[in-house]
Amino acid sequence: MPNEIELLCQARSNNKKIYEPAISVIIAQYTPLIHKMMYKLGLKHNKEDYAQAGVIGILKAIEDYELDKNTKFGTWVYYKIRQELQLEKIKSEQVAISRYHKKLNRKTSYELAEFLNNSYETKPEDYKQLQIDDYLAILNSLNLKLNIFEADIFTRYFILQEHIYQIRKIYPKTDISEIINKILEVIRNNVKL
Repeated sequence: MPNEIELLCQARSNNKKIYEPAISVIIAQYTPLIHKMMYKLGLKHNKEDYAQAGVIGILKAIEDYELDKNTKFGTWVYYKIRQELQLEKIKSEQVAISRYHKKLNRKTSYELAEFLNNSYETKPEDYKQLQIDDYLAILNSLNLKLNIFEADIFTRYFILQEHIYQIRKIYPKTDISEIINKILEVIRNNVKL
């Protein structure tokens, strides 16, 4: 069995008959490391996606490793697998957050529409999602009830349809959900149509 450096050189070969088996051996050798890291990082869901990200880490390690450096190949593989698993974890979290906030934006929009439509005494089947003009009318009717900060969050969340995590980047020390709930309460208590 060739050592890691020989396998690495074979994996970088231009000959398909040489590089395919070498890459397969390297992947098989480091697959247990992928699963160990997944366990350490608490990655219990979407295991196939994380395992695939780990294999991508191994392939990047094969491609990026510099033979003339004093770093062992195994250390470099460990670093690359960990990097890819963390990137995949961030992507998964962002997708989940995005789905949640889209659903929340839609729900909040329909709650406002329901509130406004109830003011007009329309039937539930006639509910429509609010348009930008509706939000602007609400904002204008609340001009003395909301402070500048709350009006900015109202504008970003309802009119510009920004997600809570995007607003949180602008106001990192603020509980945006709490402010939105306060705005909804102000709307319920003060908007007269």
